[in-house]
Amino acid sequence: MGLNIIVGFFVAILLVVVILIIKGKDIRLFICEKRYGKYSSPFVKMFKRIYHANPYPYAAKSEIVEYISALREIKDVKQCNTHLTIAFGDYQSEINKINVVKDNGEPHSFSIREIGAYTIKIYGYNVSIFGMNALALYFVYKNQLFLGEYIIKRENQKVDYNYITQKMQKKYCSDSIVVQDDRFLIRDANASQILLLDDGFSVRLKYFNFENNNILNLLFAEQDKIRNAFQQHSNEYSVDL
Repeated sequence: MGLNIIVGFFVAILLVVVILIIKGKDIRLFICEKRYGKYSSPFVKMFKRIYHANPYPYAAKSEIVEYISALREIKDVKQCNTHLTIAFGDYQSEINKINVVKDNGEPHSFSIREIGAYTIKIYGYNVSIFGMNALALYFVYKNQLFLGEYIIKRENQKVDYNYITQKMQKKYCSDSIVVQDDRFLIRDANASQILLLDDGFSVRLKYFNFENNNILNLLFAEQDKIRNAFQQHSNEYSVDL
């Protein structure tokens, strides 16, 4: 009787060890998800380390600097002022804390990008705008939305930049403005802005506000720091031929 109990005990331990070996990765991921959340940097990094793949389709396929660089070049862009309040989805620039998943449901894609000490979460949703398929991107730092963007790709659909510009002018602007450039800016009384631009492959609508949100300025400074460090490093190894 005593021997059977001992054998049964060791068999149970063996089964636990086997289960831990087989399911250990999933258990670790489960614990990480419960502790940090499924859209957290620790969870994504652990998933990639275990499975050598991203847990979600990528929302952003470029580095974060590619999305914010155009915002630094708006000084001479033709613009109109609007009496309406600009909002990206249901979010206005005055909103400090948001929960994208709670408000909009599970994203169709998700990315995490790091620039210097800043970790940016990017949630992607497939939407329709002006009857065209688009990708809505929410750029979030510490639960604060600092940039929203609609990307309307020309792939598999006809996309007319002038048509979209006219639609946006009709919604926001009191006067029609002839736009001949590939960029156009709309600004409201709260300094919220929409930058429309045509990059040849897609039309992009970027929603942002410099005055109520200093995250963009911090990212610009971080971008300059990285660029200067790279330039300095390159100069150290440059030689005259």
